[in-house]
Amino acid sequence: MATEIQRIGAQPTPEMLAPERFFLRDLPQLLQTKPGRWVVYTPEGCIAEGDDELALFQECFAKGLQRGRFLVARVEPDAPAAEITENWFPHASPGVHNAAVSAIIQRS
Repeated sequence: MATEIQRIGAQPTPEMLAPERFFLRDLPQLLQTKPGRWVVYTPEGCIAEGDDELALFQECFAKGLQRGRFLVARVEPDAPAAEITENWFPHASPGVHNAAVSAIIQRS
């Protein structure tokens, strides 16, 4: 089980440390209750979940959340690797801004 997120690229902003900690804290339970689903964490904790990553990003932006203020992660059992980038989301529709910080949880 991962106790930290391996970073590829930029380091997270201080605002992203709390969402990461909440996600890692909750991961054992999430693996039992929401395997394979996507979850969204803010400094307040988990605020959304779903099967569609793009829909979750759009939901966050519709709620007024700003880039770099939330973490979108997939619940998977292997140690996560986070890709933190400014422009990773190639299929974003016009008007949908890419998240400054996103976690793509992938199997090792």
